[in-house]
Amino acid sequence: MRMKGYIGLMSFLLNVLHCGQASALSENNILLNPGFEKGEESWYNWCVGENAGEITNEITHSGQQSAKRKITGKGMGCFGQVKKVEPGDTIKFRAWIKSPQDSALTKGAQVYLRIEFWGNEKPLKTGHKESLRIENASKTWEKIEVEAVVPIGAQEARLLAYSVGHNDTSKGIAYFDDMAAEII
Repeated sequence: MRMKGYIGLMSFLLNVLHCGQASALSENNILLNPGFEKGEESWYNWCVGENAGEITNEITHSGQQSAKRKITGKGMGCFGQVKKVEPGDTIKFRAWIKSPQDSALTKGAQVYLRIEFWGNEKPLKTGHKESLRIENASKTWEKIEVEAVVPIGAQEARLLAYSVGHNDTSKGIAYFDDMAAEII
């Protein structure tokens, strides 16, 4: 009987610790709706050319929904949020990305994270940063991240989950989920 009580207490404490860690991490995340559970709420969905974006429940890293980019030729697009920043701040931006085997990114199709800095309602000429680019299928979810120091003159950062098709034969699908950004 004592062993059951001890095991129950340990399970309870581990659960409290785990939940405490999750809420502490989410308190630092400056993105709203980071797992797309409320659809496109708080995100803008931009595209040019053959690069559609939608929220879906087809494949998720966690939760019920993720953001999907479908590339069917030349073009670019992103899901993004705009955040106020101060020069000298450091921004860390990360996400989980997957391109399934049956619809793999090919022939110049790529997805990545991008931080753009803007001041006076236009992009700055310097300071933008990009993560490594995913350009093929992934059997598992891949965590990618990018970090940047806010340059002088920047008033806001655009945190973008980007996709691009470099030519007319580019194709593939990629999913973004569990996005996070913090200012440190």
